[in-house]
Amino acid sequence: MVNYKKILLVSFSITILVFLAGLLLGLSLDDTKVSDLINNLNQNELNRESYLVEQEFMQTVGGNLCDLSSPRIQGLSNELADLGQLLTSYEKTSLLRNSEYIYLKTKYFLLEIRTFALFTNLKKECDYDLNTMLYFYDQGEQESLNQGYIIDSLVESHDNLHIFSFDRNFEEPTLDALKLHYNITKSPAIIINNEIKKEGLTDLNELKEILNYD
Repeated sequence: MVNYKKILLVSFSITILVFLAGLLLGLSLDDTKVSDLINNLNQNELNRESYLVEQEFMQTVGGNLCDLSSPRIQGLSNELADLGQLLTSYEKTSLLRNSEYIYLKTKYFLLEIRTFALFTNLKKECDYDLNTMLYFYDQGEQESLNQGYIIDSLVESHDNLHIFSFDRNFEEPTLDALKLHYNITKSPAIIINNEIKKEGLTDLNELKEILNYD
């Protein structure tokens, strides 16, 4: 005689084991992503500090600061872009929104703000041919996602465009000050070269026209 209760119990036990295995795997992947973020954030911060030390040395002993800065800016920008992709990947697949993740996101946004200030100063002091864009988005909101796709396509074809993207609803004092300075009240919102502000979805052709891209 078939023992249906025993079969159900075994099936239930297997289901629980599969669920726990999946949960543990997800947590393990989360830990890996956090580790990747920490390593990349630390490396970017180290590279930025290295550049500042070089700058201080040149100011002390003499030399052309603009020549020094030129090969550095693209590397810093590329590193931030890679970090942003890792952070986005974590946001999409993470099972938890823990304090460590909030810390990493805060650190990333602060690095972006520091690098944006550095690039803005270099553009003034060295007359570099570079464009900067602050992009404020609402996480998971479709219009912000569409704006992100448009910006990504623009970056792929123009090396001198550097993007600094920020979650508008993320609570952090320095980011709050940045939003207050530019009066950011809705998303998507874009600040181009610290001068031109665009709110709402801005299409590719309009961005190209503003940036004088063919």
